[in-house]
Amino acid sequence: MTVEMRVGFRGKSFCPWLLLAMIIGLAAAIRWRINFGGALMPGVNGPYYPVQVRALLKTGQLGFPDFPLVFWLEALVARLLFALKVGSLSDCIMWASKGVDALFPTLAAVPAYLLARAWIVNGTRRSWSALFVAAFSVLFPFALFMIADLQKNAVGAVWLFFYLYYLYQALRQGSWRTFVIAGVFFVLTALTHIGCFGIAIVFLLVVAVASLLLEPTRRQMVLRGAGFLFLLLAAATTVLYLFFDPARVERLLGVFLLPAELFEKPLIFGLLRGQASPDFIFLIIVHALALVGLVSLVRRWATVEPAQRLLVLAAVPLSLLLASPLFGQEWAIRLLITSYIPTAVVLAFLFAHLQSRTAIGVVTAVTLFPMVLFMTVVIPKGLRPAGISEASYEELQQLRSVIGQPKETLILARHGLEWWAAWVLETDVGQRPDLEPEVWDEYAEILYLEQIAGSAGFGPGGGGPFGPPFPEVKIPPEAEILFEGQYFRLARATQPPEGYPR
Repeated sequence: MTVEMRVGFRGKSFCPWLLLAMIIGLAAAIRWRINFGGALMPGVNGPYYPVQVRALLKTGQLGFPDFPLVFWLEALVARLLFALKVGSLSDCIMWASKGVDALFPTLAAVPAYLLARAWIVNGTRRSWSALFVAAFSVLFPFALFMIADLQKNAVGAVWLFFYLYYLYQALRQGSWRTFVIAGVFFVLTALTHIGCFGIAIVFLLVVAVASLLLEPTRRQMVLRGAGFLFLLLAAATTVLYLFFDPARVERLLGVFLLPAELFEKPLIFGLLRGQASPDFIFLIIVHALALVGLVSLVRRWATVEPAQRLLVLAAVPLSLLLASPLFGQEWAIRLLITSYIPTAVVLAFLFAHLQSRTAIGVVTAVTLFPMVLFMTVVIPKGLRPAGISEASYEELQQLRSVIGQPKETLILARHGLEWWAAWVLETDVGQRPDLEPEVWDEYAEILYLEQIAGSAGFGPGGGGPFGPPFPEVKIPPEAEILFEGQYFRLARATQPPEGYPR
């Protein structure tokens, strides 16, 4: 082998994959540090995942209705660790939840890189940009913001990026093989997270409609493949509704059929009143990239391959929609967090087609700045503290001796604390103090758990790491106090609500 051939191999094949591995390693290191930086699971919803995994391992089903794939995956890892005698079952479950969340979501960089590389001519000065798109997919603040709290979303993003890559290949090649592979990742997305599933559905709908209206020469092929994916959509939705989480499926259908509730109390009203939010910066970034992508797509419509046109034609409006300030405050942040996924598709398109070095530099700077700022400023200050302190966790364990019938007990606690109560005390939990009357027939005891200290910023006066604190439950005056320590007060409800039974 000549020197030129060896250099060519390293420059064009080995080096990009090595750099991609380094990007994945960096993302994994950040996620690992946050998840394993303390003894407890970080975040508000972080302990929800160990609770679900333990229920799955002990009973064969989830403790709370949900899309199952993340919990199956974490249960498999926990069972493997336990079989290797790494620790107790509880320790293995906690380590599995932390480890899967630290490592698996970083794999989104692989399909993001493959999609960007497929659109960028190898050997040009922009060949590095495929790696930048891969970095964007796992290091953009929204991707890191999902750590611990949004594990389903983070894993769903992996399947979704693979789905988009193979959907592009299916549109380009027109083969059943690629449509089937895209279908596999479509189903995996459906089994993982409702939001990512919704994004996958929108891509499918836009591609099908755009093919029907704008691509007459490819219409038959695309519609056959889309029909196959719609059959999978119907099957996956039916399975999820019948066996796992009908409430979430109904919510997803409601978003598509009756979207008006999404726009109650729009976020834009708060911004106009001067209620500043760092999310507004990301909203601007997503909108700017999407609009530049739209202009670029229109200008180059005739020269862009049809498969690429269809995917970008879905990604641009979806990016604008997910980052819309017209959504209500309850929905706006949830949707904005997922906007980086279609934006990554737009970013790949821009790097593939922008000709001006200035334009490429501006796009790079606009996306790189928040990534660097987030990794160097926000994360070192503590992105995901645990919802309770380690000292209060120790006292929470003492409450086990107070609860005589955990399987027949419901504990009401503030959001974030309820999952720790479920994990430590092994009871059913809830947040609502205004229980429906029938709940009083389902449980032998209904208890109120109030945290009076050590809430790590998630309780009264703490302010929370990203907003106002979640309110503690209010213990009724007539309730019987069962336990009062340094951190917690536990009380038993002595009577059902006024007017019960109805």
